[in-house]
Amino acid sequence: RATWLSIADNDYVLLLTFHHSIVDEWSLRLLGEELQQLYIAKGSPDATILPTLAVQYADYSVWRRQQLIGERLEFLRQYWRDQLHDLPEALELPADLPRPQRPTGQGAIHEFELAASVIQPLRELARQEGTTLFTVLLTAFHVWLHRYTQQTDIVVATPHTTRNHPELEAVFGFFLNTLPVRARLERGLSFRETVRQVHNTLMSAYSHAELPFEQMVELAVHDRHAGLHPLHQVMFVLLEESVPALRLGQSTGRPVFVGTDTSKCDLTLSVLNTEGEWICQWEYDTDLFFPETVARMSDHWTQMLTSVVENPDQKIGRLELMSAAERHQVLVEWNDTDRDYP
Repeated sequence: RATWLSIADNDYVLLLTFHHSIVDEWSLRLLGEELQQLYIAKGSPDATILPTLAVQYADYSVWRRQQLIGERLEFLRQYWRDQLHDLPEALELPADLPRPQRPTGQGAIHEFELAASVIQPLRELARQEGTTLFTVLLTAFHVWLHRYTQQTDIVVATPHTTRNHPELEAVFGFFLNTLPVRARLERGLSFRETVRQVHNTLMSAYSHAELPFEQMVELAVHDRHAGLHPLHQVMFVLLEESVPALRLGQSTGRPVFVGTDTSKCDLTLSVLNTEGEWICQWEYDTDLFFPETVARMSDHWTQMLTSVVENPDQKIGRLELMSAAERHQVLVEWNDTDRDYP
């Protein structure tokens, strides 16, 4: 569905609405590129303007179905059956409100910025360990959740692209699967050691990523609870490159954030690189959390990353979550209870 809004002279909004089942973030890049080519060609329907596709999404769909049969399917199912065996009941984040029997799906966004002085050392740590910034940030999220919940067996879901063939790079469609990444954390391990552990788990998950998420749920979850998302309650997303600006002739378009007031999980952390600025967004369930609680989570997340940057070989149980000011408030001001007795 497309809507063109005229706000004022030289100020317009192009609103495009898709069902998520047919579009991923890569597809939005393709759409922008093709819109620009068609605009330059003055909307000519001549198909030679656009690249000829080697395959269509339907071809990919048939190929995927043919792959997921027989021994390969059973191999994948056995892997995820073992990986997700004996999952913990739920990740119990300290919520402000009791979990409702039937969640409303209502949510909100809290946004804040990460300094480049934090991102660059984390990228250097990833280089030292032969892994990626994504792995380091995902590890940090696991550790942050461990420190908040004191749980040691934590599942974080993350989207994984299935565009693993060059022919698919120009195809518009949904090429994502959700991977549950399970980490077993030990307070005595250093952050660097935990990065290595999560890296190995990720590499193994990537090599078994073809199994659709709904089949993983069938393998691992036997008693569904209406108030809980199956397999995981939190998600992590990293986008190192934002969708580029849309240029139509002399006009330059910029993305406009549109809030949906919904939340797919209890908590989703997205880290987005927007023209060199690193923006973090918490999408949180307002059935569970107050805005001020999520704002405090942001402070603790930022402080923990700073602590990692200062010493990645520090034990994860000793990474700082509180700023100096908050620590003084908790340990000194709130303990200033000395009084004279008659």
